[in-house]
Amino acid sequence: MHGMFAEWGMGFDRFAVIDARTPSDKGREMLREADCIFLMGGNPTAQMHYIRKRALVDTLCSFGGVLLGVSAGSINMARCALDVWESPEPYEGLGLTGITIKSHVNEGEEALLEKLRVISAAEKLPICAMADESAIFLTREGADWLGRIRYIEGGEVMPLTQELLMQMSKA
Repeated sequence: MHGMFAEWGMGFDRFAVIDARTPSDKGREMLREADCIFLMGGNPTAQMHYIRKRALVDTLCSFGGVLLGVSAGSINMARCALDVWESPEPYEGLGLTGITIKSHVNEGEEALLEKLRVISAAEKLPICAMADESAIFLTREGADWLGRIRYIEGGEVMPLTQELLMQMSKA
Protein backbone atom coordinates (compact mmCIF):
# COMPACT_ATOMS: atom_id res chain seq x y z
CA MET A 1 0.00 0.00 0.00
CA HIS A 2 2.78 2.43 0.89
CA GLY A 3 4.36 1.85 -2.53
CA MET A 4 1.10 2.63 -4.29
CA PHE A 5 0.78 5.97 -2.49
CA ALA A 6 4.45 6.80 -3.10
CA GLU A 7 3.90 6.15 -6.83
CA TRP A 8 1.28 8.92 -6.82
CA GLY A 9 3.56 11.34 -4.97
CA MET A 10 1.92 10.72 -1.59
CA GLY A 11 4.67 8.83 0.18
CA PHE A 12 4.99 8.96 3.95
CA ASP A 13 8.32 9.20 5.75
CA ARG A 14 7.17 7.18 8.73
CA PHE A 15 4.33 4.70 8.51
CA ALA A 16 3.07 1.78 10.55
CA VAL A 17 1.12 -1.28 9.47
CA ILE A 18 -1.23 -2.61 12.13
CA ASP A 19 -1.92 -6.32 11.88
CA ALA A 20 -1.08 -9.53 13.73
CA ARG A 21 2.57 -9.17 12.67
CA THR A 22 2.97 -5.95 14.68
CA PRO A 23 5.12 -6.79 17.72
CA SER A 24 3.10 -6.01 20.85
CA ASP A 25 6.02 -4.33 22.67
CA LYS A 26 6.67 -2.00 19.70
CA GLY A 27 3.05 -1.30 18.69
CA ARG A 28 2.36 1.97 20.54
CA GLU A 29 5.87 3.30 19.82
CA MET A 30 5.40 2.61 16.11
CA LEU A 31 2.05 4.37 16.15
CA ARG A 32 3.37 7.44 17.95
CA GLU A 33 6.20 7.86 15.46
CA ALA A 34 4.14 7.32 12.28
CA ASP A 35 2.82 9.90 9.80
CA CYS A 36 0.45 7.29 8.41
CA ILE A 37 -1.11 4.14 9.84
CA PHE A 38 -2.42 1.34 7.66
CA LEU A 39 -5.09 -0.85 9.27
CA MET A 40 -4.85 -3.79 6.89
CA GLY A 41 -7.29 -6.52 5.91
CA GLY A 42 -8.03 -9.98 7.19
CA ASN A 43 -10.62 -11.09 9.70
CA PRO A 44 -12.34 -7.95 11.09
CA THR A 45 -13.30 -9.40 14.50
CA ALA A 46 -9.83 -10.93 14.96
CA GLN A 47 -8.25 -7.56 14.08
CA MET A 48 -10.47 -5.70 16.58
CA HIS A 49 -9.65 -8.29 19.24
CA TYR A 50 -5.94 -7.77 18.52
CA ILE A 51 -6.26 -3.96 18.76
CA ARG A 52 -8.13 -4.20 22.08
CA LYS A 53 -5.82 -6.88 23.52
CA ARG A 54 -2.78 -4.73 22.74
CA ALA A 55 -4.53 -1.62 24.21
CA LEU A 56 -4.13 0.32 20.94
CA VAL A 57 -7.66 1.81 20.74
CA ASP A 58 -6.84 5.14 22.43
CA THR A 59 -3.61 5.52 20.46
CA LEU A 60 -5.42 4.93 17.16
CA CYS A 61 -8.34 7.19 18.05
CA SER A 62 -6.09 10.09 19.03
CA PHE A 63 -3.75 9.70 16.06
CA GLY A 64 -3.21 13.01 14.26
CA GLY A 65 -1.84 11.71 10.95
CA VAL A 66 -3.35 9.84 8.04
CA LEU A 67 -5.23 6.67 9.02
CA LEU A 68 -6.05 4.30 6.16
CA GLY A 69 -8.29 1.27 6.50
CA VAL A 70 -8.12 -1.56 3.98
CA SER A 71 -10.90 -4.16 4.02
CA ALA A 72 -11.09 -5.30 7.68
CA GLY A 73 -9.29 -2.09 8.67
CA SER A 74 -12.00 0.06 7.07
CA ILE A 75 -14.70 -2.05 8.70
CA ASN A 76 -13.17 -1.54 12.15
CA MET A 77 -12.89 2.24 11.80
CA ALA A 78 -16.68 2.55 12.24
CA ARG A 79 -18.59 3.12 15.44
CA CYS A 80 -20.73 0.07 14.56
CA ALA A 81 -18.56 -2.50 12.81
CA LEU A 82 -19.95 -5.57 11.11
CA ASP A 83 -18.38 -8.90 10.22
CA VAL A 84 -21.26 -10.72 8.49
CA TRP A 85 -19.33 -13.98 8.31
CA GLU A 86 -18.89 -14.12 12.11
CA SER A 87 -22.27 -12.75 13.23
CA PRO A 88 -25.23 -10.73 11.95
CA GLU A 89 -24.89 -8.45 14.98
CA PRO A 90 -22.71 -5.35 14.83
CA TYR A 91 -19.89 -4.93 17.35
CA GLU A 92 -18.17 -1.86 18.71
CA GLY A 93 -15.50 -0.59 16.34
CA LEU A 94 -12.99 2.21 16.86
CA GLY A 95 -15.68 4.89 16.54
CA LEU A 96 -13.76 7.07 14.09
CA THR A 97 -16.75 7.39 11.76
CA GLY A 98 -20.46 6.70 11.58
CA ILE A 99 -20.01 4.83 8.27
CA THR A 100 -20.53 1.09 8.60
CA ILE A 101 -18.70 -0.72 5.80
CA LYS A 102 -18.93 -4.15 4.23
CA SER A 103 -16.05 -4.52 1.81
CA HIS A 104 -15.74 -6.87 -1.19
CA VAL A 105 -19.41 -6.73 -2.26
CA ASN A 106 -19.06 -7.19 -6.01
CA GLU A 107 -21.49 -7.71 -8.89
CA GLY A 108 -23.63 -10.82 -8.67
CA GLU A 109 -23.37 -11.28 -4.91
CA GLU A 110 -27.12 -11.21 -4.36
CA ALA A 111 -27.03 -13.59 -1.36
CA LEU A 112 -24.59 -11.27 0.42
CA LEU A 113 -26.68 -8.19 -0.44
CA GLU A 114 -29.76 -9.94 0.93
CA LYS A 115 -27.92 -10.74 4.16
CA LEU A 116 -26.90 -7.06 4.43
CA ARG A 117 -30.50 -5.93 3.76
CA VAL A 118 -31.77 -8.11 6.58
CA ILE A 119 -29.08 -6.91 9.01
CA SER A 120 -29.62 -3.26 8.07
CA ALA A 121 -33.38 -3.52 8.65
CA ALA A 122 -33.10 -5.53 11.89
CA GLU A 123 -30.36 -3.38 13.42
CA LYS A 124 -31.59 -0.05 11.96
CA LEU A 125 -28.07 0.33 10.64
CA PRO A 126 -27.15 1.97 7.33
CA ILE A 127 -24.39 0.02 5.55
CA CYS A 128 -22.08 0.93 2.68
CA ALA A 129 -21.55 -2.16 0.52
CA MET A 130 -18.26 -1.49 -1.27
CA ALA A 131 -17.06 -3.27 -4.39
CA ASP A 132 -13.36 -4.06 -4.73
CA GLU A 133 -11.27 -1.06 -5.77
CA SER A 134 -13.69 1.43 -4.23
CA ALA A 135 -12.85 3.84 -1.42
CA ILE A 136 -14.34 6.43 0.89
CA PHE A 137 -12.23 9.44 1.84
CA LEU A 138 -13.01 11.43 4.98
CA THR A 139 -11.17 14.66 5.70
CA ARG A 140 -11.78 17.67 7.90
CA GLU A 141 -13.18 19.40 4.82
CA GLY A 142 -15.69 16.73 3.82
CA ALA A 143 -16.21 13.29 2.34
CA ASP A 144 -15.92 11.73 -1.10
CA TRP A 145 -15.75 8.29 -2.68
CA LEU A 146 -14.74 6.44 -5.78
CA GLY A 147 -15.82 3.14 -7.27
CA ARG A 148 -19.08 1.28 -6.88
CA ILE A 149 -20.63 1.68 -3.43
CA ARG A 150 -24.20 0.76 -2.61
CA TYR A 151 -26.04 2.23 0.36
CA ILE A 152 -28.29 -0.14 2.30
CA GLU A 153 -30.82 1.15 4.80
CA GLY A 154 -34.00 -0.41 6.13
CA GLY A 155 -33.79 -3.23 3.62
CA GLU A 156 -33.44 -0.93 0.59
CA VAL A 157 -30.36 -0.97 -1.64
CA MET A 158 -29.50 2.15 -3.62
CA PRO A 159 -26.44 3.86 -5.07
CA LEU A 160 -24.46 5.97 -2.60
CA THR A 161 -25.01 9.72 -2.96
CA GLN A 162 -23.03 12.65 -1.62
CA GLU A 163 -25.93 13.57 0.68
CA LEU A 164 -26.09 10.07 2.19
CA LEU A 165 -22.31 9.96 2.63
CA MET A 166 -22.32 13.33 4.43
CA GLN A 167 -25.14 12.19 6.74
CA MET A 168 -23.23 9.06 7.73
CA SER A 169 -19.87 10.76 8.11
CA LYS A 170 -21.38 13.24 10.59
CA ALA A 171 -23.27 10.58 12.58
